[in-house]
Amino acid sequence: MGTVVVLPAFNKDVSIWRQVNIGHRQLNIIDYGQLAIEDFTFNNIVEKVVTIVKNANQPVILAGEDFGALIALRASVDLLGRLDRLILVRPHYQASTALLKTGIFDHVPVSRSQFKTLKKSLQGVDLTQNLMHVQDATYIYCGEKDRKNRRVAQDLKNRLIDGHIEFVPRMSKGLNQEGVHAVSENLR
Repeated sequence: MGTVVVLPAFNKDVSIWRQVNIGHRQLNIIDYGQLAIEDFTFNNIVEKVVTIVKNANQPVILAGEDFGALIALRASVDLLGRLDRLILVRPHYQASTALLKTGIFDHVPVSRSQFKTLKKSLQGVDLTQNLMHVQDATYIYCGEKDRKNRRVAQDLKNRLIDGHIEFVPRMSKGLNQEGVHAVSENLR
């Protein structure tokens, strides 16, 4: 029995990921607030995810959405040969603080000081040079009408060795029921 490790968007409710049909696998949704990391930086989060994947029941499917997709992409370089596949929803390979965007009423999963440290550590993160090292089959999901992420998703697919893309109707700024269905189909 394998494992699906999910790295959700930073500021989104993760309950939608619990609706994904993972088959006979175990589901491990990473809660950024529960990661025992002293210095809460991008690189330290990646290291922690690599450790989690290495200790999970194999084979592992690593899935990431938005900010989580950035972490998943970077972690997949260190996990060469350990992943069954990589699933990216609304992915990015160049960091921006917009990935951590939170509104007044949005849930922020970490403390204020951790948030500031993480935001600062994202400056200059660009995985363009790392993309050639992503050897795993990578499945990218993006909303059909999501102009901003659509361009990035298409560019990412073209840069990956084994990249596949699906534009999901009626999915825009987050995983929704249509996106859940598309990801579930991949996990059959």
